[in-house]
Amino acid sequence: NNNNNNNNNSNSDASPAKAASASLEGPSAKAKKTDLATEEAQSSQKEEEKAKKAAKSKKKKRSGDRDADADADLPTSELEARRTAPEFGLGTISELEPGTSLGKSEDLAVQESKEKQHDDEDEAWPEADLKKLEELKEQLKDRKAAHRQNGLSLSATQKQPDVKQLADEINSLFKRGAAYHAKVEDRVVARSHVPVLLKEGVEALLANGNDGLFVDGTFGRGGHSRAILSALGPKGRLKAFDVDPSAIREGQRLMSEDSRFEIIHGPFGDVATAITDPIKGLLVDTGPSTPQLVDCSRGFSFNPKQNGPLDLRMNQRCGMPAAEWLQTVDAGQLAWVLKHCGHSLSDKLALRLAVGILSWQESRGPFTSTCQFAAALDEIMPDFAFSHPRLSLPQIVFAGLRTFLNQEQQQLRALLEAAFETLEIHGRLVLITFAKWEILAIRRFVREHQEPTADCLAFLPSARLAELYPGIRFSYSVRRVSAAARPSFEEQSANRRSKSAVLHVLEKVPCNWPKFPGMVSLSSVPEERLVCPESCLSQPQV
Repeated sequence: NNNNNNNNNSNSDASPAKAASASLEGPSAKAKKTDLATEEAQSSQKEEEKAKKAAKSKKKKRSGDRDADADADLPTSELEARRTAPEFGLGTISELEPGTSLGKSEDLAVQESKEKQHDDEDEAWPEADLKKLEELKEQLKDRKAAHRQNGLSLSATQKQPDVKQLADEINSLFKRGAAYHAKVEDRVVARSHVPVLLKEGVEALLANGNDGLFVDGTFGRGGHSRAILSALGPKGRLKAFDVDPSAIREGQRLMSEDSRFEIIHGPFGDVATAITDPIKGLLVDTGPSTPQLVDCSRGFSFNPKQNGPLDLRMNQRCGMPAAEWLQTVDAGQLAWVLKHCGHSLSDKLALRLAVGILSWQESRGPFTSTCQFAAALDEIMPDFAFSHPRLSLPQIVFAGLRTFLNQEQQQLRALLEAAFETLEIHGRLVLITFAKWEILAIRRFVREHQEPTADCLAFLPSARLAELYPGIRFSYSVRRVSAAARPSFEEQSANRRSKSAVLHVLEKVPCNWPKFPGMVSLSSVPEERLVCPESCLSQPQV
């Protein structure tokens, strides 16, 4: 009893102390405790939500394929009902905004279209090829099973000669089908192509107005054309040229979407014959497009991952492939092409290279692939990389052959002459070039159509003026609007193929010189040869 009384007394003594301490803490301490408890509850709730979301995502990832298969088996009426079900909260398909996601029903529609396309591709195959393909697949399956029973691993089984031979036969048979080529072509067209100097080129083209007729000389995949169409005025029109059939198909799609656009199947050098109306601006990108470079069947790349036949033609429906053309030329002709259409190689180096290529071809047979040709070039001149560390011999030779086979030099010259015949006064020609010979050709054309200075007009006779300034016989002159521009550092970092691009902006201006009565044309003026002054060579240098 005494102990109980003592405990009661102690409790009674402590309760006033607790009350006193509670009264001393005040409302601020109580509020702090309440805030801490609230924060702990919120953090625990957030962690529980995160755990639930992670579990749901894992569950969806595991059961996604099974749900898609189960939904694919539903009848069409059920699929249509699910499309308009209220659980999506979107209403009927006709009421949706463009670009609105339809959830699972959209994936089913894509799957149905792919299955239908696959069935169409199977119908396009010949019956004999389909039967042979099935036989080869069964043989391959049996051979793999036999090797696995003998204890070989999967990787070792795939390396067996009989398995590799059957796999090669299946691949060659599969690649013969028209459906395969159509699929590859669609895949190549769908690859992303980044236009070079897009903003700078379009701004320079439309600097004098966005109404009138404009021309895109190289449509490619339509990057520049779409940018021009988006910036045209209400009276603006655009026509585009290209020789690539796949580019023409892409242009026909754009033509069906925009009535202001027209695609013409032909080289840009035919602009004067194909277009009779005055042109306000013309843009030409002389480089090949990305789909052309990555398409193995064209032979533009010597990358081992893109190995293909040695073709190098822009339009594979006409002309001669590079592999066949190399069998028809001699060393002198091939050396001329390498010197004048490539990187301006010296005469002796071009001749050595030409003799080496033809000797390799004569001893080992015609070239069959781009990688074989590139390896042969490195074998012919193994020390080229040491004497020219910044150059690639296969790249120089490939570019020279492509330039010659596609007649790119003649087309550029024809374009320069035809463009300024059809351009309006103060019309502009915007060129994006990638090769050194293209820059030299533009410089030469500008000098031939340059306006003479006032001093030359005052003191030189008409015959001498016609010789020094051939453009004096025309009713217009050509001037550079600005210095040649290159892509920015940001563009070069994002698109490595733009590093060698150069932008040229030329404008057609009226002539300001008087017409002399006996002006002599350029063709009747004898060419004056430059002669080294031999008198200075005999003088002592010390």
